[in-house]
Amino acid sequence: MPFVLLLIFISALGQDATRTVLDEADERNWTPNTDTSWGNPEWRRFGDAKIRDDRFMATDYGPVYSATIAMRADNARELGRAHKGMGFRLGGRDGMPKAMLVYDRNLLLCQGGWIGGWTRHSDERFGLMDIPSNETPLQFVMPAEQVWLRPDEDPIERESWCFPLPEEDGRFESLHLRNHDAILQYTVHGTRIFEHPTLEHIDGQWRLVRHIEVAPDDEDLVLRVADLDGGVFAAIKGDASLHLDRKRFSAMIPSGTTPRRFKIVHAVDPDNHGDLGLVIDLTAKLATAGAQRWPETVSTTVEVVGAAGPYTHDRIVPPFDNPWKSLMFLGGLGFQPNGDPIVSTLFGDVWIVSDIDSGAPTWKRFATGLYQPLGIKVVDGEIFVIERGQLTQLIDHNDDGEADEYRNINNRWHTPGDAHCYDINLETDPDGNWFFVKNGGWHTPTGGCILKINADGSDDAQVWATGFRHCNSLGISDEGQLASGGQQGNWQPATRLDLNRQGGFYGLMDAAHDDERAFYDRPLLWMPLACDNSAGDPIFAPKDWGPLSNALLHLSWGQCWVLHVLQDDVEGMHQGGAVVLPLGRCMAGPARGRFSPIDGNLYIAGCMGWQTWGPWDGSLDRIRLTDSATPLPTPTALTASTNTLVLHFDVSVDPTSIEPSNFNIRQWNYHWSEGYGSAHWRTTMHMEEGEDMVAVESASAPTGRNVIHLHVPDLRPAMQTRIGYDLRDTHGLPLQGVVYATTHRAPQPTAPLAQDQLETTTLHNMTIDLAWKGRVADAVLMLRAVPNEEGDMFGLDIPLAADGDGDHELHVVALDRHILAVLDGEVIVDHFETDTRVPLSGRLVREGQWPQVLQRFEVRPISDPPKD
Repeated sequence: MPFVLLLIFISALGQDATRTVLDEADERNWTPNTDTSWGNPEWRRFGDAKIRDDRFMATDYGPVYSATIAMRADNARELGRAHKGMGFRLGGRDGMPKAMLVYDRNLLLCQGGWIGGWTRHSDERFGLMDIPSNETPLQFVMPAEQVWLRPDEDPIERESWCFPLPEEDGRFESLHLRNHDAILQYTVHGTRIFEHPTLEHIDGQWRLVRHIEVAPDDEDLVLRVADLDGGVFAAIKGDASLHLDRKRFSAMIPSGTTPRRFKIVHAVDPDNHGDLGLVIDLTAKLATAGAQRWPETVSTTVEVVGAAGPYTHDRIVPPFDNPWKSLMFLGGLGFQPNGDPIVSTLFGDVWIVSDIDSGAPTWKRFATGLYQPLGIKVVDGEIFVIERGQLTQLIDHNDDGEADEYRNINNRWHTPGDAHCYDINLETDPDGNWFFVKNGGWHTPTGGCILKINADGSDDAQVWATGFRHCNSLGISDEGQLASGGQQGNWQPATRLDLNRQGGFYGLMDAAHDDERAFYDRPLLWMPLACDNSAGDPIFAPKDWGPLSNALLHLSWGQCWVLHVLQDDVEGMHQGGAVVLPLGRCMAGPARGRFSPIDGNLYIAGCMGWQTWGPWDGSLDRIRLTDSATPLPTPTALTASTNTLVLHFDVSVDPTSIEPSNFNIRQWNYHWSEGYGSAHWRTTMHMEEGEDMVAVESASAPTGRNVIHLHVPDLRPAMQTRIGYDLRDTHGLPLQGVVYATTHRAPQPTAPLAQDQLETTTLHNMTIDLAWKGRVADAVLMLRAVPNEEGDMFGLDIPLAADGDGDHELHVVALDRHILAVLDGEVIVDHFETDTRVPLSGRLVREGQWPQVLQRFEVRPISDPPKD
């Protein structure tokens, strides 16, 4: 979600619109103007500078709120930060003041607390862009450090505390909920510990209190509690004693064969206090089943949006009006064993939806207070979510429809609190291993990566692929093929759709995590803003879903529609096109898409918050297969052969409409750079910004009325090929639309190359194979580049002299600042530097043309490459 991108409004037929260019500094202050006919509030129609939405501050998010939480002084100076924070919301009912204790799950540290309020949030962008902090003055704050130790042990020294402690030193295990109380469970040196924060009236005042229970242990433990600096005090009662050493209060817990129970009372003079009250038996408290916290359910409606061919689109309206004022920004989607959808929200809720087929679905709140859970997966009936920084299992021990335990399965990756550091989607491969995308935090070893967690949750999360910029998508096939969609922006010239591989690099240099990275893995498909300005999930359809059986689908989060991806394989190179399915738009940016294992329908969960067409906070949509015999009114396949594009339709096309004039083909490339997005660059040798019109010489349907062959002699390799069509079916109904394609490999001519024939091939920074037959004596390959931002350009001549007839094969790899050229297996260039990362073009010219080429372009000697 990622997702600070530009929105271009187009019709469902994919018409083009004018591109808006913004400076990088303007990203944060720009939001698209949505259609005012929806009656949108003013803040949806203006830029971020005017968005002020504080609704989250009114949400009842339960006993715990998880986020990166800052502890700030009155002058807003930050005194501490819980990267993987968990704020315990205390009081606020039965005449008690509001209060909060903040823990860091990374460090097993109670880092700060205050009385008189809960958390303060910015109202910018719904509160999603800031780090919440204390609403009232702090009563105490602790520095980020290891606080649980053996008596003679020194704390770990480390540069960053956004990664958990070594598991042998400490591990967060679970959060337990009983009624409105919360109990932490963690281990220190293998010893189990329970901790329960409370607000108690002690010595005539309300006090922040921590009840702690340590399991039997044959060694002593030390818990650092508070710093004396600033007048911070603490008192203790129970099976531990308080010691002051170098202005630090520590609880000394002796070894024992029975549980040691004690309580720490903050902001109390340890030498001058009254009765500190009872110490709670936490084992006994956990043995008591709690009552429901959210007993009410909410009913909504199901609206039929429309049908297209064999499919019908339903809109399952979320419960925007609910008793807890929970914001329904849906970002995770899974299914109960009985087929009931489970959805999670960007603001920390999990809901179960039932009775959908009745037309009046029921929504039940199942869990709250999670740290931006943007992925759900149900495995063997057990519910798992990916929070920011933790793979969590949600367990309902007493079967009352609410989670009683949030169990840590794995949290061993970096969790910085920066904006956009979301952990996206949750998938499993055939072996049960977990996959998700770690966004943002590119300065950490796991930022901007697909991460893999072992099926049993053991070991650190592993970097599986790199180079992702605010990726809001991940999908996996039954065979374990991963796919993702990249967001247009810095180092991403346009939205991209990838079939991922382990070790792959997907464009964002900031997240390459490898100094040797020079160029990205080529995507299956590039998509311009008019097609998709911000990507949601790719989805692999099942084998029995009508005309779209086994299809790859793609959700456009920005444009709020579903695209059918037409995959093509040319000589082992994956490429293809995308066409919008005319099913109607979702009312919020579609993020997650999954097929129900019970009814076989496609469900789509979405939200807003960044640049998306959708006017609603969130959406839940269903695409049903209702008539498999009805054909789709859009292309179902796109293939390429020599100088030919072939479009396949399910419907029969009126042969009188199959004319070259009814097709419009344009091609362009993008500039891969650290700039935000890219202009369109021509694919020809003119080296100009713009697009190339490509003539369709002939159009025919030689094998039937639903397979159209377009003869396109000037078709080139291009990052973007736009194919517009305006046809009719045999019933006279219009077939109009656009296929946005990527042609990494345009077919090469099969005829022998004459000595005086000019041949141009666009390389666009990728491996290209040029093969020809015939005599090519006294020829060179000229490499040229589009001028970079400084106006520089470069050229390079590679001799291609051959003494006789035969097959000659040239391989040119243009990788950022390095060009490798191989002719007939011999390296003829190995190292040529340039400051540009724009598409390269190659041309075969005769020797007699060299002077003209040298006059027009700077040709630098291979032996003397330019230096920085």
